[in-house]
Order: sequence, then C-alpha cells, then structure tokens
Amino acid sequence: MRRLLPVLCALPLLALPAAAQQGPRPLVPPPPATGGQPATDLPSGLAGIRIQPLAEPGAAQAAALEPGDPLGADPWKGVAPQTVAALLETLPAPGPLGHPLARRLLAAPLPEAAASPALLHLRLARLIRLGAADTARRLAGQALQLPPRDARLERLAFEAALAAGDAEAACAAMPDGEAVALACALLGGDSERAGLLLDLAAERGTALPGGLEPLARALLGGEPAAMPAAEAARDPLVLALLARAPVEGDAGGLPPAALAALARNPALAADERLEWALQAATAGALAVDPLLALVAGLEPEGDGPAAGQARALRAVAAAADLPARLEALEAARRLPVEKRRRALWARMLARTAAGLEVDRPLPEAAALMTELLAAGGETGAARRWHALLRAAAPGDPKAQDALARLQPLALLTGLADGPVPQAPFPLLALLDALGEVQPDWLAALAAGRSEPARATGPLAAWLALDAAAEAGQAGPAVAAALFVMDGDTSPGPLAAHRLVRGLRKAGLEAEARRLALEIALGEGLVPAP
Repeated sequence: MRRLLPVLCALPLLALPAAAQQGPRPLVPPPPATGGQPATDLPSGLAGIRIQPLAEPGAAQAAALEPGDPLGADPWKGVAPQTVAALLETLPAPGPLGHPLARRLLAAPLPEAAASPALLHLRLARLIRLGAADTARRLAGQALQLPPRDARLERLAFEAALAAGDAEAACAAMPDGEAVALACALLGGDSERAGLLLDLAAERGTALPGGLEPLARALLGGEPAAMPAAEAARDPLVLALLARAPVEGDAGGLPPAALAALARNPALAADERLEWALQAATAGALAVDPLLALVAGLEPEGDGPAAGQARALRAVAAAADLPARLEALEAARRLPVEKRRRALWARMLARTAAGLEVDRPLPEAAALMTELLAAGGETGAARRWHALLRAAAPGDPKAQDALARLQPLALLTGLADGPVPQAPFPLLALLDALGEVQPDWLAALAAGRSEPARATGPLAAWLALDAAAEAGQAGPAVAAALFVMDGDTSPGPLAAHRLVRGLRKAGLEAEARRLALEIALGEGLVPAP
C-alpha cells in the first residue's frame, strides 16, 4: 500500500496531458486554404529538390477524400449497399501493387444506404494499418462533423492523429484509458507522470497492450526493448512508441506501418533506419517525399544497398553545378537494385530529377531525364524532355537510338505512340491492355510464339472485374482487382493484361498506367533505374 499511495495522490495531476492544459489543438487537420499552398523545400541535404503542391480538387472531387482521387464522387453507383459493405469487410490485404488502389477505395464515398458506424470504423482501422494515417485522419475529421459521434469513432480519430505523427493534437483530445494516458505522457516527455502510471498499472494488475510496457520502460531509461510481435506492432499506441524507444532485435516480420515507425526512430542506427524506410516505402506505408526527407537527414556507415542508394542521392545534392548533378543522377541510375524495389527507386530518382532547376535546353541530357522521369511517374516533366529528344533526333544518331530504346517506356506512360519493335510478349500484353498497340495474337499463335499465361485468382473476381469494366464502375473494378491480386507482387502476363485493361475500361486510365508501369519495371520489361 505504501507504493500505491503516492500514485493515488498524484492522480488528479495526471488527468490531462500537458498539451491539453495549454489549450487544445484540433484532433483533425483543418481544411486546406483556398488558393493552394506554396511549394516547399526538402531538408538541405537534398538541396534543389522541391515538393510541388497538389492541385486543388474541383467540386466533383470534393466528395472524395483523396485530393484528385480518380474514383470520383459516386464510385459505387448501381451496386447494392449490402454488397458494398461485404466487399469492404472482406477486402484482402494489398501488396505493393495494390496499395494505392486499396487506400483510395477505403477512402472513397459510400452510398448512403451502405454507410454505417461499423463500416466507417472498419475503413478507418484498415487505413491506419495500411500506413495511410493522413487519409484516415481526413476521413475521421469529416465524420466527426456529423452526428452521431460515438466513442469508437473518437478513439479512431485519436489513433489516426497519433499514427500521422501529431501526438500533441492526439493527446490533447485523448480518450479514456490507462494505456492511452501512459503513451501520451511518454510522447509528451513527462517521464515522472509516465513512471507513476506504470506503477499504477502494475499495482492494479492492468493489462496493457502487448509490447507497450517494454517500450515504455525503454523510453524511461531502461534497457532497449525487444521488438514487439507482429500483431502487437499493429496497435497505434505501440506504433507511436516504436518511433521513439530504443529497441533491438529482428524487425523483418513486422507490418509495414511498424517499419515506417522504426525508420523515424532517432534511437536507431542510420543504416537500420534506411533499411526499414525502404521496406516500408516498398510496401506503400511511406510516401516518396517523406522518404526522401528522411534519407536527407541520415548518414549511413555501412555498405549495403540502402546505404548505397542514400549516398547516391547525397551525391546528386552535393554536386556543384548542373552537369555534375546530371552525372551523379546517371551514376544513381546505374546502381543495382533488387527487383522488388525497382519501382520505388524509380520514383525516388524521378522526384529528385523533377526538382532540378534547368534554365536552358540540354539535348545531351534529354534521354537520361526522360527515362528517369517517365519511369518514376513524373509524366508531365518527362514529356518536356521527350519532346526535346524528338527534336534532336533527325540529325543525331544517338538521340535516335535513345528514342528507340525508350519507346516501350514512352508508350506505357503515354508520352508517345507508334510501333514497338521486338518487344517480349508480356510487354506487348501490357501495351495491348492500354490500347497502345494491336498485336496480331493469332499470327503469333500460328507461328508457335507464345508464353504460359500464369493467371491466378478467384474466378468470381475475374468475372466481376470484367463486368465492372464493361459498366464503367470504378469502385467495383478496384475491389475486384484487389481480390484478383490478393497481395500478389508479380501477376503473370495474362493477369497483368486483364487487370490493366479492366481498370482502364472502368475509367481509371492513370491507375491502369501506374499498374502497367510498375509491373513492367519489376519484370525488367522497360529500362529501369
């Protein structure tokens, strides 16, 4: 009882976190100001790279929570409400290829008859698990403006703010619970309060979420905590502490959101953080811009692949002039990158290349810049360089060769049209699905030229994808595609063809091209950085 008495006496002082006593911050972010936001610079380690703001959505897009979301304001038009709910409840966990589709589908507006508190809770929880905390936060913020407000919704809004890295706002409006109070005390830097709460939980026999107590004790100055189990690492409170506490052990089996938390953990070595950051970003739990910002602030010591990529980006930033930066980009492009990370590395280099300030035409750099920008999805910037390359081609054999080499990439990204000579069958299938070429498949079959189809997935999902494509239904097409992929990272040629064609016919041209490009990069069908 002597140990418990000071804890009980301190309870009135523990009722609110320090942030709450200083005045509450909004749990959800305010809507963006009209007129957009100015471009922002990344940290000085990547000087010359700028993040441009997204264009503001129009009225038709405002109903969708993702800015510029291609699913639109009524993606489930014509689908029975009970079917919508059942599909979202049973949606498989996406792999890297399906991650952007899953995020948009879970955030897209629902038919009024399908909306329910339980389904909203499920969507929010799944978005947080996907690492899409900002999306979950916007969705929760919209829901909190409408009646009825329930305790579960408020808890999920708290978890979304916490997962988005805004511990101050989350803890200023924290829900009840000893585990929440403990986490907020630790995140607010109140070690004395956190220690009292740990003692109180021990005296009462309170069961804290798995992994929370070891992380708390590590933050309070104890030994590094062991890595939590995979299931424990899905808890938002554990995730928040995982981004700060000293930890040790193998994190290979942790979910992507936990790897993203470890990547932000200043208590870990730079090489470890880089590796977890790349793994999280490959899985879709860490976007390219925050990944580049994180890389800019770390100085690796090892010689592994992650360290090599970080040094290559630093070399681009450190180059004294534009020719030297282009040379450093060329060196970065030539780095060997494992298959599963090719698409991510392409996006990283494209964002880096897009940020270079070029004040004059550079025909000699047009091929490099076209390849880097197009492979990484920066199509608008790539188009300008591709036009420069085409203009130089008539009198320049090197430009002609570069155009021929880049033609498959240009077709995949919509930069050009025309034939693609000597293309392998899987690439022809992707281009056919995009409507860029019309191969004579019958002639190829007659000549004995073909490959195994390797199509897998539930039959009902394939048929649903075909039906949604014919009807132009974005929501059902995306849901069916996610069931077809079922976390797969490398669909076979026939599966890739039908997935890309289905999304395109459903009106999702940009998503179809993104999927086709990532498959082509992963399979080595087009030039890849």
